[in-house]
Amino acid sequence: CIITDRKETFCKTNCSTITECSEMFPDEFVDLRLKVDFTDERKPSQSLITGIFLGKTIGLQTFKTQFILDLSYALDISPCRAYVTSVDLGINHREQNADTVMITFRLFIPVVSFQTVKELTRQIQYPHSKFYQGNVTKMADPLFGLEALRNDFSLKLVFAIDVIGGPAVRYHRDGNFLNQGSSRWCEESANNKTVYCDFEFMFRSDLAKALAIESSYIDVKFVKAFGLGNVLIYFRFLSTNFAWIDHQISMLNEQVANEDSELYHGNVTVRIDKTWGVSGDSGTPRNLSRYLAYTTRDQSSIDSY
Repeated sequence: CIITDRKETFCKTNCSTITECSEMFPDEFVDLRLKVDFTDERKPSQSLITGIFLGKTIGLQTFKTQFILDLSYALDISPCRAYVTSVDLGINHREQNADTVMITFRLFIPVVSFQTVKELTRQIQYPHSKFYQGNVTKMADPLFGLEALRNDFSLKLVFAIDVIGGPAVRYHRDGNFLNQGSSRWCEESANNKTVYCDFEFMFRSDLAKALAIESSYIDVKFVKAFGLGNVLIYFRFLSTNFAWIDHQISMLNEQVANEDSELYHGNVTVRIDKTWGVSGDSGTPRNLSRYLAYTTRDQSSIDSY
């Protein structure tokens, strides 16, 4: 990775450590996480690390540095804008997995734009992007994608994933999914009238109306099948004002629990399953819903739906 003079200038004129950047940009950062999978690494001796991370080893420091250089190259940003805050063992079926690690890092971005985060989210979904040319980032897990720790949440909707995505659904051994939100698929004019893009537009509009905010503050990341006839919608608030985000989540929790709220007047959010709550927290029992059937009905295809 070649660091250009422009990138070096940021380090010299702004900040070159996480402490300095936190002082200079106290409200202009986002904490992110992604998964790196070493399962298919054919020559582990040539990896930047071997086995389990134990303490602040030279290998770990090299790994962190290489990750930042990979990120800098993929996004064309100064390496002084990103700092690894932790590297932890991944979790597979609730157990630690030595073949995967979770990289948590802080990215300093302009407060008025989330474009860098959107671009990184998009690149992780494309195997031929610059992101996958890195020595560390080439092993990122696209199905996990990019998680913004204080910005990303989920809601459960009673829809079969085929109804939402039609032919765009992607099939995987770990569960069927739609990653078109992360890949910015609906921004292409040829796709914006598809079944999935109609759903994404309605979900963002429903949520924005319920919270009385602009839909431009909401991105959909993934739709993932969750049992029979249910999906989890993973979405993101595009803001570095975390107090504002906390307020939106507080309002959303109240509305999910209240079937008389504006949220249940939406085109697709009418089918929210309040037993999930928001991101699996604050769920409430559903004894009887005026909007959802008591029993699961066949909706495994658009025709049957």
